[in-house]
Amino acid sequence: MRGVFKSRVQLVVFASCSLVMSSVIAVRFLLWGIAEGTSGNPAASAFSLAFAVFGLLWGILSILLLRYNHHASLIVDSESLRVKCGWREECVLPLAKITDATLNGQTLLLSLGADGMTVHGLTNAKEICQYLRRVIARSPERMNVQKEKNLCLLYRKKQRLYLFPTIACCLLLFVHIAWFVALTEGRELSAFSAGDNQIFLAFTVAELLTVVLAFLFAQACGKARIAYEQSKKRCSRAVAWAHRQADLSEYGGVLRVRYVDGEPLRVVVFALHKELYAYVLEKFDLTTMQWRSCYSGPRTVGSLSEMAEELDDVFGDLIFEDEETATWL
Repeated sequence: MRGVFKSRVQLVVFASCSLVMSSVIAVRFLLWGIAEGTSGNPAASAFSLAFAVFGLLWGILSILLLRYNHHASLIVDSESLRVKCGWREECVLPLAKITDATLNGQTLLLSLGADGMTVHGLTNAKEICQYLRRVIARSPERMNVQKEKNLCLLYRKKQRLYLFPTIACCLLLFVHIAWFVALTEGRELSAFSAGDNQIFLAFTVAELLTVVLAFLFAQACGKARIAYEQSKKRCSRAVAWAHRQADLSEYGGVLRVRYVDGEPLRVVVFALHKELYAYVLEKFDLTTMQWRSCYSGPRTVGSLSEMAEELDDVFGDLIFEDEETATWL
C-alpha cells in the first residue's frame, strides 16, 4: 500500500513569500546596523543587527518549509514500512517495532515505544492507519497494565518537570526588561552612554539565551506530553478491553455494539420501542472503571434505514474493529 500526499503548492507559495519578506528584513536592518555602527551609535547598531539576525533565522525557516515533505513517500507491506516525510531521510521501520497507529485528519501518528513518528499530509491516512492496525494488531489484554500505569506516571512527572522551567524562562524575559530599564534609567537608545551600551549588549545576550532555553524546555515538555497521552490511551484501551462485556441492560433491546479500533470507545445501537431507535457513543472512564455516554442522552431515529445512514455520517471518520466485515444493521 502506498501513501498519497496532498499537493505542496500552497506550502511552496507561502514559504516563497516568507523567504522574500525575511530577506528584505535581514538586508535592510543589516544596512541600518552598519550605518549606525560607523556613525558611532553601537546600541542602535546592535538593535538593528539583532533584527537582521531575526530576518536571517526567518529566512532559514522559510527554506526549511520549502523542503518540508519534498519528494515524500510512504510504502507499507506485511513486514515493514518505508517512509520519507518532513525533513527526514528515507527510513525503513519493521512493523514489529510499531506499537500503535492513530489518525488525526490527514496526519498519521506512529508509536514506536516511547518514541513516535508523525506523517503529515496523507490524503489516504485513514486507509493506511486501518491497514497498519490490521497488520500489527495486538491483543490489549496482553499488556502489563501496572507497568504501563507506572510509565504513564513517569511521563506525567517529566511533563511537569519541563513545564515549570519553560514558564520560568518566559517570565524571566520580562525580568530582563525590568532590570535593563532600571539600569539605563529608561533613556532612549540615542542617549545611551558607553556604560549603557554595555548593559544593552548584556541584555540582548540574556534575552537570546533565555529564548533558546525556553524553546528547549518547551520542546522536551511537548515530547513528554505526547508520551504521556499515548501511554494513558494504551492504559485506557487495555482496561476497556477487559470490561467490554459490561452490562448493557440499561439500553433495553440492544441491536448492535461496535468497538472503535485502538480507542476506548464503542457505539451502542438499541430499540426504545417498536417504531423508535436510538444510538449512543460511550467512552470508558478509568476513574469510575465504567462505560460512560459521551452524549447528554441517546440520539433517536425513526427507522432502521435512517439509522444506518445517520451512523455512517456521524461515525464515518472512525475505524472500527470489524471495519471490513460488518455493517451497522
